[in-house]
Amino acid sequence: MLQDLWQRYRWPILITETAAEANAAIGWLGYIASEVRQAQRDGVEMVGICLYPMMDHPGWDDDRHCNCELIESSTDWTARGLRLDFAAEIALQAQITHSSTEAPLTGTLRFVRR
Repeated sequence: MLQDLWQRYRWPILITETAAEANAAIGWLGYIASEVRQAQRDGVEMVGICLYPMMDHPGWDDDRHCNCELIESSTDWTARGLRLDFAAEIALQAQITHSSTEAPLTGTLRFVRR
């Protein structure tokens, strides 16, 4: 799909507001990052990936506790903490992306800490 978008519009691509809940988040990030790396090898100009939401939140339709990616909240919303496993996965994917030697990349996929 990324290659199709690139061929059609010829604009740099930024994957935005993308996430997975709970235990699926780590595998999902690896999948998304690998797809972006493949698109780069295929000549697609990728700007990056914007993870959103980054913090647990109440469900939009049912007020359930949605466990999201990097920042976890207690069920009563009074405490927050960093999900170290997801933070490690972000670092791993950044390292893989920046050290990829399979083919020249058209740009640099950035994982930014703020």
